[in-house]
Amino acid sequence: MAEIAMLCLGSNMADIAETNIDKAVEAIGHRIGRVTALSGKYRTPCYKRGMVTDGAHYLNEVVSVATSLDAHAVESICKSMEADLGRSEEMRRMHLVPIDIDLVTHTDSIIRPVDYNSPYFIKGYNKIMEQNAISRAEAWGVKPDASCDMAQWQSQYEKNADLWNKLFEYLANTDLTTLQPGKAVIVPDRLWINVMEYTPKDYDSTPAEAHKKYIDLQYTISGQELMGLVRGGVEVTMPYDDAKDVEKYRPTGAVEFTKATPDRFFLYFPSDIHQPSVASSSTPTPSHKIVCKIEYAD
Repeated sequence: MAEIAMLCLGSNMADIAETNIDKAVEAIGHRIGRVTALSGKYRTPCYKRGMVTDGAHYLNEVVSVATSLDAHAVESICKSMEADLGRSEEMRRMHLVPIDIDLVTHTDSIIRPVDYNSPYFIKGYNKIMEQNAISRAEAWGVKPDASCDMAQWQSQYEKNADLWNKLFEYLANTDLTTLQPGKAVIVPDRLWINVMEYTPKDYDSTPAEAHKKYIDLQYTISGQELMGLVRGGVEVTMPYDDAKDVEKYRPTGAVEFTKATPDRFFLYFPSDIHQPSVASSSTPTPSHKIVCKIEYAD
């Protein structure tokens, strides 16, 4: 069975860096496994043991690859590829790096902790995780609203990718307009969808809320409503109910509202106090909406 390995590539020789990284990516595809994602190239300062130090800047790229090889075999091939692309002891003594190919993670194991926690890997890794999360949404054809916390989404996708993949597969392959009010369970106790029909109420009649155990993905299929993200203070109107996983509030400060439209969805994490489903007109039409509940991974 193929496992996912994350490789960090780098070169500090400006005249050949881009070419060598491209050659390394090609070789990885031939010798290690199927390349599943590329971060794109980016520049970083010189680091030593995870700290910025004097030296030529690097061109980097993080590569995700599906492989049947174990970590030891992957590392051995990486060193062989480095030699093929000109890395030698003489180059090391001169602090010249034609190519550096490091296995940082393999399946659930962190192989190189210093690299894993360093900006030169994190930057590329985050780019790949963002691509993975967004690509799933793109298959559905609906985009995350600009208010969504992309960093949190990347982190949660990394920890619970299987759940997110199942959710977006369901959304992409279901005619949501035909869903009747009720609950569609995808993974018991971890992932489900509440389908609702209601008439939105005004601001004063609509409480804000937050959750601890589950993330909300809210999508208005049809209707006239606003989605609010609380940016100011709140007053608790209902203490946290563990069984219902909700605490309710009355906003006392600013709330950032966005009109719900069929081309966007909204994500609310436990840190997001939100005020959804506020009427966008004085005579709103009934709303048809889904609220997807996704297990939050600490």
